[in-house]
Amino acid sequence: MTDKTEAQPEALRLAEAKRYSEVVHHANVKASLAYVARKTGLGYQETERLLELALQRGDLAEGDYSGRKMENTADDRLASLEAQLVAQANRASAAEQQVTALTQRLDMANRLNTDARNELALANDAAAKGDLARANAGGMELRIAELEAENAAIVLTIKRSGLELLKTATGFELTKQFKAEAQLSARQAAPDGWRLVPVEVVNLYDFMCLAFVPMTGQHEQIAISLKLAKAAMLSAAPPPPEREPLTQEQKDAVIQEWIMSRVQGATND
Repeated sequence: MTDKTEAQPEALRLAEAKRYSEVVHHANVKASLAYVARKTGLGYQETERLLELALQRGDLAEGDYSGRKMENTADDRLASLEAQLVAQANRASAAEQQVTALTQRLDMANRLNTDARNELALANDAAAKGDLARANAGGMELRIAELEAENAAIVLTIKRSGLELLKTATGFELTKQFKAEAQLSARQAAPDGWRLVPVEVVNLYDFMCLAFVPMTGQHEQIAISLKLAKAAMLSAAPPPPEREPLTQEQKDAVIQEWIMSRVQGATND
């Protein structure tokens, strides 16, 4: 390379010398084109020219810069890129760890949410079943109260109208016939020199009539008819000296007492 500095004016030579000295100084500190250009503020082309001039003049240590200026620059850039890649890899690893932690937290939150939903569904189901059971229990209690009221009304009706219900039975007509026959028989006149003697009806008559129960299947009607017939016979026959004849109210009272005893027994059963 031809040295052209001698033909330049003095001012240019001084500026050139200053730039040259600065390049040599920084090149001796670090043999890097990028480093020298950055320290001197010169462009790469001017810095490279001055470095080549310094190598030719021997102002630089042998081997410090010769043949390595581009390699050093490439190494600097490569090291910078590697550092950037390492930093990016570290940031990516940290981000991946954060994503993994967030994913685990999200999975845990989803499981907790699912468990909470299941517990809520079970609680709602139990509450619904409890409401239904309470509603059913209330309905059953109300129905039981209604049935008890109906039963009490039926029992009261039976007690009040037992005699009227009895008169509608088929055995009542037979009872009226027994009663009429007994009264007719009692009114017959006794022969001269004789008088009627009252005869008390005994329970043997009841037992004899009960033999027809298996054939008729009307135990209640036959028993009622027997009671009415007995009352009619006692009323039609001449009374003994110690008592008066049974009145209609007394006969009805006897029948009513017997009916009430039967109804009370059925209710207790």
